[in-house]
Amino acid sequence: MVSTSPPSSHPGSEAEVRALVDTWANAVRAKNAVVMMRNYAEDVVIFGPRALAAVVRVGRIRSTPKGGAPQEAWVRATVCFRKIAGRWLVVHEHASMPVSFNP
Repeated sequence: MVSTSPPSSHPGSEAEVRALVDTWANAVRAKNAVVMMRNYAEDVVIFGPRALAAVVRVGRIRSTPKGGAPQEAWVRATVCFRKIAGRWLVVHEHASMPVSFNP
């Protein structure tokens, strides 16, 4: 089981973040950009929908280390592209391994 409890050095953080997410989601549903933007950092970079594309994928990787047993794992990946000078270029990439899809 994965704990979602915040670190003890940040008491109340989970409730605060959940409230922010709820406020943001309600603002999205209401199409209220003013409320949506209230909790964005001043230096956030937002791209228009025509200038940005994203790919999100979940896949399995397999490997066999030298002298070891075969291994496999789930991997999540997100790649964001921005159109710059007429070319789609990667501007963000992230990959992570989920805790488990088989509890």
